[in-house]
Amino acid sequence: MPAEEADEQILALLREFGLKRHLTTTDLDSEQDWSTVLSPREQRLIVLASAVIAAPSHVLLEKADAIFGHELLPDILRLLAERGIACVNYAEAGAPRAAYDAVLEFRSDGPWTWVEPKQRE
Repeated sequence: MPAEEADEQILALLREFGLKRHLTTTDLDSEQDWSTVLSPREQRLIVLASAVIAAPSHVLLEKADAIFGHELLPDILRLLAERGIACVNYAEAGAPRAAYDAVLEFRSDGPWTWVEPKQRE
């Protein structure tokens, strides 16, 4: 895929993810200190959009619910599933689980439990 087409797709995903800042393909290609321009959340949205365009078989996220918010996370998970990208999210205990196909619970004393959607209802 040509770089300009990928950049356009990244920008479309960022708009879908609700990025408020207006970015152009020129912005994405310019060298700058992104940590001073974008918030940590905005930086992670760009990384996520780039990953979606790269179309890996899976992605690993950490505390995505805290980073992207409980409102946006289900949309992100749905988009990943629609594109055939499996997602593992290392979430905090007690994080909402409704958006997940399954949950693997680890307890501090070692045991773990696989929880499927029908068991959560």
